[in-house]
Amino acid sequence: MNIDDIMNPNSLTELIEGKYITCREYDDLRLFNYTEKATYDRIWTPETRQSRGLIVNYVGEIVAWPFDKFFNLDENDETRSSALSKKTGPIEITEKLDGSMVAVWWYA
Repeated sequence: MNIDDIMNPNSLTELIEGKYITCREYDDLRLFNYTEKATYDRIWTPETRQSRGLIVNYVGEIVAWPFDKFFNLDENDETRSSALSKKTGPIEITEKLDGSMVAVWWYA
């Protein structure tokens, strides 16, 4: 799977230029993370939500894709009690413990 399959390349470029996403390069890999600015400005687009340790190689193939950004209950419109009550099917609410995320993957 390629990064262009999950994100709009133009939006990604704009969000990097706007400092909502960082792109760090290591040899032939690029690491994408949303920034504190995205958190404080509440800029949660598909691109920022998926830039949570996303790693791609030099041709854009996804090497590691940890889970997307998630939110606390009542933190945004989609997690408000009123929105959750309209969902069909099971809803799972779990305790969220703050801490660090570590993603491990094999590459080359």
